[in-house]
Amino acid sequence: MDEEWPREKYHLPPRDYVHALGAISLNFNIFESALFALFRHHLVSRGLSKDQARRIYSQLNGDGRLEAILALFDGFEPDPMVKDHVRHNVAFFKWCRVERGALMHSSPGSLSLSDDEQDPIHLTKATKDMAEIHVEKVSLDRLRYVADSIRRGLDHLRAIYAHVAVRDKTDAILVETHSSAPHIGAMPPIPEHGKRGPM
Repeated sequence: MDEEWPREKYHLPPRDYVHALGAISLNFNIFESALFALFRHHLVSRGLSKDQARRIYSQLNGDGRLEAILALFDGFEPDPMVKDHVRHNVAFFKWCRVERGALMHSSPGSLSLSDDEQDPIHLTKATKDMAEIHVEKVSLDRLRYVADSIRRGLDHLRAIYAHVAVRDKTDAILVETHSSAPHIGAMPPIPEHGKRGPM
């Protein structure tokens, strides 16, 4: 293993920041992929194969997939509590998507470009006409807060899926490991619009 990697020319923030950004990216990717389990649930329980459900899912864009999940649970889910959890999880995922998108477009370096005041990482966002550029510092606490929030959303999705899959016997592995449908638990709170945790 090369302890010198990454080289200075990569122009990266400190390792803790890169580690937190990696946790955000990887956990978001897992959360996004796991949404397919919710999408396919009521389709598989009505006779479609997982492969057929996957083909349908692959034809949808990101928002279309979320809308389809909501429509399937609104149309076929008998338990109002589960419907509430699914709606909440989709809303939580949307918050995560905005946060992840903003942070993955962040830049390392200083806001002032002065050697006297160095910030490990900041966000830049231009208006549509490029007339203004807004710059915002990003703390390590904020990065870790977003990573932890994404993980809470993923854990919530997994709890919803385990509940419905065992209840409806659509996942043989989960059915073998649970004698009854596991409790979903509490809904993780979604941060207020425009609030992104500690700065």
